[in-house]
Amino acid sequence: MVKTAPRRTIIIGAGLSGLAAAFRLTQLGHNVTVFERRSGLSTTGGTIMVRSNVSKIVKAWGLGPDIEAISDVSSSGIYRRAEDGEVLHERVPAKYTEHPDWGTFRDKLLKVFYENAITNHAEVRFGISVSRVWEDEYKSFVLLDSGETMEADLVLATDGGLSRIRQCVLGEDLQVQIRVAPMTFHQVTVSRKELLEHPFTKHLTENSNLTVWFRQGSYAVGRYSPKLDRFGGIFAVPADEEENPKLWEESGNIEHVREVFSNYEEPIRQILSTARSCDRWRLTEMPDLPTWSSTHGRLVLLGDSAHAMLPDAAQGFSQTIEDIEVLTLLLEQYSDLKYVSEIWEEVRLPRVARIKEFALNAKKAASNTNKAAEDQPAAVVPDRNAEFNSPAFNAWVYAYDAGEEIAQVIAGQ
Repeated sequence: MVKTAPRRTIIIGAGLSGLAAAFRLTQLGHNVTVFERRSGLSTTGGTIMVRSNVSKIVKAWGLGPDIEAISDVSSSGIYRRAEDGEVLHERVPAKYTEHPDWGTFRDKLLKVFYENAITNHAEVRFGISVSRVWEDEYKSFVLLDSGETMEADLVLATDGGLSRIRQCVLGEDLQVQIRVAPMTFHQVTVSRKELLEHPFTKHLTENSNLTVWFRQGSYAVGRYSPKLDRFGGIFAVPADEEENPKLWEESGNIEHVREVFSNYEEPIRQILSTARSCDRWRLTEMPDLPTWSSTHGRLVLLGDSAHAMLPDAAQGFSQTIEDIEVLTLLLEQYSDLKYVSEIWEEVRLPRVARIKEFALNAKKAASNTNKAAEDQPAAVVPDRNAEFNSPAFNAWVYAYDAGEEIAQVIAGQ
C-alpha cells in the first residue's frame, strides 16, 4: 500500500476530541474543517486529568509546554469519609513511566487545542449544525442544516455521547441504547483568594492532589490548581426521576447542592457556601460497539461518540488522545481507509472496553494495591487481564505505547 494520507477531513464537534484531532491532523498536513453548532468554545466541564499514558503523547506532539503551563502534577488520590474528612485511603500511583499525571481545567485545555489547531490553519466554523453524513467508495459527504453539502476524504464524528451523527455512521441496522448515569453532576469553581478567607478551606491550597469525599448516595471530587489559582469541585447527586436524561451545560441549583451536601465535613460545606453558581450535566456511557466506522471507513466515530465512559478511572479524555494517536499513525502509513479503520478498531476496541470496565469498578478497586510490586514498577509485566489496580494492570494502562501495539497487530495479520 502507498504511504499517503487523506487530504481533506471534516470534523463534527469542537469539543476536546474534535479540536485535539484537528490539531494533530493539521500538524501532519491534512486540510481540516471543524463544524460546531454552538456559537463558541464551551466554558464548562470543570477539572480534567491528562494521565501519564497520554501526557507522553501530547509532549511528542509538541504541546508539552502549553499543557504544562496550565497543569499541575497530581501525584496521589486521597479518599475521605464525607462526614468528618477522615482519610480512608491514599492511592499513590506507581511510576510505570517517567511521564506525569497532569490535572487541569477543561476550558483551559480546550483553548490550548483550539489555538494550536488555528495556528496550523484548521478552519473552525461555529454556529454550524450538521444534519447528516454519508459516503460512497470514493468520498464522504456532510449535509449542513443550511442545505449546503460538503465533500471530504474522511469525516470524524466527535459530537459526544449524545451524538446526532452516530446513527449515520453505524447505519440503521445497528441501534445504540445509550446508558445515562443515575447521578447529576454539579461543577463549582472557587478562587484561591476565597479559599484563604476561611479557616476550613485554607488547607486546600497546600497541594494539587485529587481528593474524593463520599458517602452512600453522593460524592464530591475536588482539586486545587496552584498554577491557575482556583479550586474545582464536582458534586454528584442522585438524578431526579423527572430530570432530562440529556441534560448538558445548564445552570444548576446551588441551593439544592448545598442541601444534599449539608452533612459533609466543613470544608465541603464552606466551598458550596462560597460558590455563587454551578453548572450541571448528566453523564452517558456507551455500550461496547462492534465497530466505530462505516462500511468504507470514511465515516468514523471518535471519543465520547464512540465510547463515552464513566469518569471514575479519569481516562475518558486520555482514551480519546490514544484514539487520535493510533488513527493518525495509521493514516500516515496507509491510503486505504477501510484498512486503516479495521486496524484502528482491532487496536482500540479491546483496550477501551477493558478501561470502561475498569471505570465501572474503580471505586471498588481503589483499595487493591500490592506495595512490594509497586516499589519496583520496572519489574512488572503489563497484563490487561490482571486484577484492576494491580501493578500488572496499572502498567498496562499507564505505560501504553501506541506505536508498539500497532506494529504487533500488523505483524499478526
